[in-house]
Amino acid sequence: MEHINRRTMLSATAAAAASTLFISDQAKADGSCAAKQCPKKGTQMADGYKIVDGVKVYDNSYFYDADGKFLAGRAKDAYMEMFDRFGYPYPKGFRDNAEFWVLEGGIGDFAHVGMGGIIWLNRNEPGFSYFGHDIYLLPFQMIPEHSHHPTKYPAKMESWHVRYGSIYNFAEVGEDNRPFPVPVPESQQPFTHLKHYEELHVGSISHLAKLESWHCMMGGPQGTIVTEYANYHDGDGLRFANPKVTFC
Repeated sequence: MEHINRRTMLSATAAAAASTLFISDQAKADGSCAAKQCPKKGTQMADGYKIVDGVKVYDNSYFYDADGKFLAGRAKDAYMEMFDRFGYPYPKGFRDNAEFWVLEGGIGDFAHVGMGGIIWLNRNEPGFSYFGHDIYLLPFQMIPEHSHHPTKYPAKMESWHVRYGSIYNFAEVGEDNRPFPVPVPESQQPFTHLKHYEELHVGSISHLAKLESWHCMMGGPQGTIVTEYANYHDGDGLRFANPKVTFC
């Protein structure tokens, strides 16, 4: 999991740039936007997305070329557009910073299963351990179901703070309240352990119910940005329910 370790902290250049932030004045945390910023409601494009209530909802043709190659730049562009719609602040040059990554998973279903993110901090020092991460999900895009296990470090405990948009938070622990209001993506259904969900909106905080348990989340109709708080993340303890998923 070397690629995770390389992303544990912002570069000094990006950190210095963080004092200069871009904020869209008209965008709101719930994902609404001014008419001049959003495509017309009901517009149907032939470019791999459609407009639903002023928000782009993508299909896989937007993120892959004719040969099935994943177009990471397009994925970043989609997230950047979401950032501007929400008014999420980011430093200049953020799009092309290597610390801003996208997870496609190697299964060819990024429109439904994938994520973007940045690990702001991942510190493990004598006497303390902490982690800070922003998670980016497009509308109805799900993080691959996963769990965290102990290695030479303790298993990761997580809490999630919804900053923009909304999420469906899924877990194997909790009251069985299936059927879910949104389906688990077809590519993941044969592998899922999930039986409980909760819908969370801006300002809500939720926690991993049990160490090492299976969990994941899906962006709501506007997409989402979620801040995660946790102890030190050792990538070697990460397990995906779908064995085909890789961190790439």
